Amino acid sequence: MEKIKLFILGLLFSIFTLSTAKPMTTFKAPNNKNVSQIAVNYETGTVYIGADNALYQLSADLILKLTTKTGPVLDHPQCGPGPVPANCNETRTLRDNQNVVLEIDTDQQLLLSCGTTDQGRCAVHYDLSDIRNFENLNNSITSFVGGRQEVVAFFGEPPFASVYHGRQKALYTAMTYDSRKLDYFPKAISTRLLQQTNPTTNEYKMRYLMEGYNQYSAIEILKQYRSNFIVHYVYGFEHRQFTYFIAVMRDSLQSNNYHTRLIRICQHDHLYVSYMELPLKCALSGVEYNTATSATVVPLSAEVVYKLNKTMTTDSALFITFSESHKRTYDVDTTKDSVVCYHTMWSIEKAFQGALYDCYRMEMGHYVEWFHQPKTTCYHNGDEAFKILRNIDYCGSMDNYPIEASTKLDLKFWYGYSGVYYTSLAYSFDAKKQVDDLVLGTNSGQIHKVRIDPNMEVYPYAKFQLIEGSTSPIQKDWAHDKGKKNIYFLSGNQVTKFSMNSCGFYRDCGSCIQNQESDPCGWCYGVCTVKAECKHSGWTNDSCPPVIHDFMPKAGPTKGGTQIEISGANFGSSSSSAMVIVSVAKLKCQILHSNQTSITCKTGNASKDISGQVAVSVVEEVSQTMPYKIDGKDDTQDRKFFYKTPRVEAYFPHVGPQSGGTLMTINGSNLDIGSEITILVGSSVCRIQEINSFSVQCLTSSYTYSAKPQNRRKRIVYASKVSVNIDGNAMSQKDQLYTYEEDPSVSALNPQRSFVSGGLEISVKGERLHIIQNPKLNLTIAETEFIQECVPRSNGYSMTCKSPNITSLLYTNSSSVNDSTGIEARVSFIMDDVQSVREFYKHQNHQTFHFYQDPVFFPFNDAIELFKDDKYLTIRGENLNLALEDTFKTAVQVLIGQDACDVITLTADLLTCLPTQRPSDISSDEPKRPVKVEVGNLKFDIGYVRYAEKSNTILLVACIVTVVVILILAVGFLLLFMKKKTPWTMETPKEK
Repeated sequence: MEKIKLFILGLLFSIFTLSTAKPMTTFKAPNNKNVSQIAVNYETGTVYIGADNALYQLSADLILKLTTKTGPVLDHPQCGPGPVPANCNETRTLRDNQNVVLEIDTDQQLLLSCGTTDQGRCAVHYDLSDIRNFENLNNSITSFVGGRQEVVAFFGEPPFASVYHGRQKALYTAMTYDSRKLDYFPKAISTRLLQQTNPTTNEYKMRYLMEGYNQYSAIEILKQYRSNFIVHYVYGFEHRQFTYFIAVMRDSLQSNNYHTRLIRICQHDHLYVSYMELPLKCALSGVEYNTATSATVVPLSAEVVYKLNKTMTTDSALFITFSESHKRTYDVDTTKDSVVCYHTMWSIEKAFQGALYDCYRMEMGHYVEWFHQPKTTCYHNGDEAFKILRNIDYCGSMDNYPIEASTKLDLKFWYGYSGVYYTSLAYSFDAKKQVDDLVLGTNSGQIHKVRIDPNMEVYPYAKFQLIEGSTSPIQKDWAHDKGKKNIYFLSGNQVTKFSMNSCGFYRDCGSCIQNQESDPCGWCYGVCTVKAECKHSGWTNDSCPPVIHDFMPKAGPTKGGTQIEISGANFGSSSSSAMVIVSVAKLKCQILHSNQTSITCKTGNASKDISGQVAVSVVEEVSQTMPYKIDGKDDTQDRKFFYKTPRVEAYFPHVGPQSGGTLMTINGSNLDIGSEITILVGSSVCRIQEINSFSVQCLTSSYTYSAKPQNRRKRIVYASKVSVNIDGNAMSQKDQLYTYEEDPSVSALNPQRSFVSGGLEISVKGERLHIIQNPKLNLTIAETEFIQECVPRSNGYSMTCKSPNITSLLYTNSSSVNDSTGIEARVSFIMDDVQSVREFYKHQNHQTFHFYQDPVFFPFNDAIELFKDDKYLTIRGENLNLALEDTFKTAVQVLIGQDACDVITLTADLLTCLPTQRPSDISSDEPKRPVKVEVGNLKFDIGYVRYAEKSNTILLVACIVTVVVILILAVGFLLLFMKKKTPWTMETPKEK
């Protein structure tokens, strides 16, 4: 039954789902610094904000006045404050200082700020008019209040005056252990005094209320448990003469399950012998919500107090938001529900009194084991038990402390909302300064308002997004303004001043006059206000006019038939009791359907192009289906509906495959008007992809036929007109027909190889390839597709494509290419919706495609001289013919300057090319010409060549050699000739 109640409450709340209706007063911290703490000077209205690395002083309207920097700080979590601590060898680094304590001592008129660096050492801002005037406290452990885990601290009523401290406010603190050295961690819960030691220099020191002889106004977890038994403090407050803290902790030293406890200490108890822990239980339908997330103490009105307890005139109630934590952890499960439980403070005090009596009289309960060992049962003391019965403010004794109550206090379930995690809990006042609402903040940046009625019944009535477009959580810390008419909320890097009277947040008249604000809201010329704020005589809280938010479409054909969807509010219920009239450009619009927020009507014939307003008139009395009266008329003012004449002028292409999927573009004017547009090719629908006033693009459907082609030679399957229908008005080009032809086919592609960088031209053979406007080659490697556009020739028998660059695949998969087999790719084609070519790899003898390593052409070492009569140029490299064995003559381009060098041969490591343009005359200053190689997507700069004549020395030697050879030959021929002419004989000379 209770779970159903939770559902119904959520359902009620969903009715009032509102977003921000008007700009609220906000302050945004510079540099997107998160804000976390707030304090308000209720004498001046000044607002102080604690943020990351800074404090801000603002006016009541959140205007920035002053800023003081608090970080980053050169720090280490295990070092004490100060630049060079003698007992710390850790390396300090700059760390953000997040403000975790910001409290005003109204007696001494100062502001205390503590952060997460320097072990949480605090600073005293001794001039509330200028936060830049401050002094850091000394390095004593009692100066440490901040920390990197949860900290709760507040200035409260002083204990009884004594010779030790005089009468001044005390600082009550509760600190969660944050893994620092124990030497730097103060007592877990304590009462401290902040005292000025030197008025002339504004020096202050912090100390325990009582300290000496190993006795303190404090309590600490035993050293052996401090690092593993973590107590998370959530909220602190004072009530009458007691200090209270709400904490989440494990059930026991041996347990891993968490629950929530309420801790109490008597403020007049200097030795903390009154320390008690009372376990709390907040449950619904058998589900125990074990983790407190936020809390507040709410002063109850006299009427509520009287109904709850007729013997009392004043009382307060402690409200706590609870969630479920993940099993065996402190972390909240934000996916589950969040609830609010409460108890009056009188009932809580009675529960503590009962627990004390049970301890002293019945020996029920025991000492808190993490403060006292061994675990000890309460000691019986009848005299003290009698005192407890007579005095609800009993402050404990040395006989039994610290005490853990033996039973849990069952809190009263008050409210819950499914699927929400509450992070903040505030309250607002009505015009009589009595509390009327709880105001809850969520982890998604919403604000929920829930009425507290005299019977403590629940009525959730408003929900707002605090900052439009932001889902940052609402912070736990909040404050009223000086006049208690607004609440300051913190979220992300913003502070928001939230009005307790929320009339201005209601966007429409219906939600405005139905709201449950304590000061009634009414409708005042388009704005929700209280009556006193309406400057006109038209304020009403019992009826609303219709309101048009928008309408679609904004134009339609002059022949009518357009269905206009009008959105808004107060259009009347769907019952016949509502009288609704709609006109468009002063022409009647036939109502097809209507309800409270929408109307659908159909336009009539306008005979010519005209424009005008959309107007709605509604009259409906209050009924079971209509909670308030509707009476009035609204129109769209400067927003007009246009009657226009659409026209079709041409379309392209005029041919496509019978499988469909061809992207057709239809040109004309006023094509984007109306509520419905249909394009037909014959009787087949062309699926619209894009549309504007001048063109429509659509994809043709397939055409199925059983007969033979109408024209076998051209393979024409079917030809029909293309028609455009806007809101039942058809248009077509009578002299143009669209032709379905038989699907194209692919028979082969060449080459069937490339290198990985791609860019090689591939020739594809087939039939009717030209009827596809944008054919594509698809090479698939290990489920990764590489798609390249192709260009068909006009005869339809071939098209050319480029091989893709697949290097990204190699980098992604860290793959390498095998020199012999390469990488295999599956071949298919994308040609509109033609399926046969998409499965090309399944046919044509399973043709595949292979990728090989990129060719690499090496640069020249130096500029090469190419003599005029040299015939060839050679370039060396590697992997040159892996992918180019059959296509190198056309695929590889070599340039010498601007001139081609025709490739003659290509081997694995050598390219030979023939220069096509040689200079006829070679001058002495012949320039160097760059040599470049381009192949597919690869480009190589090889170096330079220079055309030259052969040198004169070489020519001279050649000439001499030639002459010598000629002379030798000549002598040889002469001797041979003489031998043949005269026989060779030896004669002896005669003597004279």
